[in-house]
Amino acid sequence: MLTPKRLAAVYECLRQYPPFNRYSLPPASGVEFGLVRKNDRSGDYIYFIRNLDSHLIRVNPDWNGHFDSVVMTMAHEMLHLHQRVRRLDSRTEHNADFRAKARRICTRFGWDFKRFV
Repeated sequence: MLTPKRLAAVYECLRQYPPFNRYSLPPASGVEFGLVRKNDRSGDYIYFIRNLDSHLIRVNPDWNGHFDSVVMTMAHEMLHLHQRVRRLDSRTEHNADFRAKARRICTRFGWDFKRFV
């Protein structure tokens, strides 16, 4: 069963591996984790401003029934977080920078690029 605590553990694990270990991502304590139950997404990343910058990564348990899909979804959302921290995001959700980095991530972990994006 997915929980925010387990999602934080997956996040921290991925932070130790290239390329995420070079992305200057905040520690799990600086990110909120939760579940999302929308039929149109495997997960999402939300950035919002409260008193400080806040990051929220949510994973859909209905779309991620196996550990490998949870890890891939987390990696996808971590790439969105990286783009936001580095101010590389744009109005296009999966811009050229996202797609280029996604290809490298998929090659590194042996994932299908078409499923990743």
